[in-house]
Amino acid sequence: MSEKPTSSVVAIALGVVLLLCTVAAVGAATPVPVPAGTQVGLTLQDPLDATTAAIGNEVHFKVTAPVIVNRTVVIDRAAPVTGTITEVKKPGGVLNDASVKIGFLSVTAVDQKPVVLNDVSVTQAVFGGDVKLEPGHLVLATTKNSVTVDVP
Repeated sequence: MSEKPTSSVVAIALGVVLLLCTVAAVGAATPVPVPAGTQVGLTLQDPLDATTAAIGNEVHFKVTAPVIVNRTVVIDRAAPVTGTITEVKKPGGVLNDASVKIGFLSVTAVDQKPVVLNDVSVTQAVFGGDVKLEPGHLVLATTKNSVTVDVP
């Protein structure tokens, strides 16, 4: 003799199936392609002075605003960015403008994977001027390569 399942058993089974489908959908990430050259605004966290800067010194930034591609945040605002000074041109003389080049910049995307940024050069627009920047100075960087960020 076979018994028909009661409506409460069917409802529970249906609930379990829906729950499993929801869990599977929540765990799925959406791949978002981030093209090379995507702009990333950076805010300087430490003072930077060409007269005291040295090759190998670390420079710290934070992302100024969320980086959005296709209406999706791929890099969070305030994400930390660390770079290394790779070149310093000291000030002096009328035609010798100071400059500081910062390389090896990388930021963590929302999927916790690194995104490499192009080197940033900071120079003074005044002839023979020094590069003297306070924390809060804004710098524009760009992504070095095309990457895919898996947005949760």
